[in-house]
Amino acid sequence: MASMATPPIPDKSKTPLGGIRVLDMTSVLMGPYATQILGSFGAEVIKIEPPEGDVMRYAGACAIPAWATSTCTRTAASARSCWT
Repeated sequence: MASMATPPIPDKSKTPLGGIRVLDMTSVLMGPYATQILGSFGAEVIKIEPPEGDVMRYAGACAIPAWATSTCTRTAASARSCWT
């Protein structure tokens, strides 16, 4: 059985958007998806949400607790800071 090694954390200063800060005030689908892509290229993404959270937290896979922890949380936490 092969061991699962944790991939190394890349040095963000050597990524295409390293050092860039993006303020994400979008909701629903396309805006957060776009900022996720920016984050995967090294940008620091700060997501601003209303106190009740993004509308999509209550729809689809995010609304099902078993799926939310494995899908939505991992996606949202990839390169973001979230403020309400």
